[in-house]
Amino acid sequence: MKKTLIIIFSVLILGTILIVWVLRSVPDLNPEHKVVSINFGSYGNPLYLESETWGLTNDHSFTILSDRKGDITEDSLRAFLYKQADFLFYRTNADTLWLYVYKRAPKPTLFKSKIKVVEIELENPDMIVLKRTHKYNGKEVEEFSAF
Repeated sequence: MKKTLIIIFSVLILGTILIVWVLRSVPDLNPEHKVVSINFGSYGNPLYLESETWGLTNDHSFTILSDRKGDITEDSLRAFLYKQADFLFYRTNADTLWLYVYKRAPKPTLFKSKIKVVEIELENPDMIVLKRTHKYNGKEVEEFSAF
């Protein structure tokens, strides 16, 4: 009887430890949200680069360029939508925002801004150089990463 109680007690303790360990190692499955405000001073209202990533390994993501902060949806009518874009590069010049991307997004019809958005589509080798140097044609660029 005493031996049986010791075995049951040991199994319960080990089971509890195992359950706690498993629960602590499960990743947070809530989406991760990132926002960067791009200001243009007197030329116009700011624009917002926002990304959302989700999944067990954060392998699902999208990035938008929007004229409204916090309106992160996959709505290509209101924002420039970049699906599966882990990163992109940008720079500003007075009233223009230059975006360096793998694939251009369709121009959203409900996007309202005085700022001119210019998308430059780059091939993978050019993006690799841009990622290393943060320069394009001798001009400094900023990186926006979804992670």
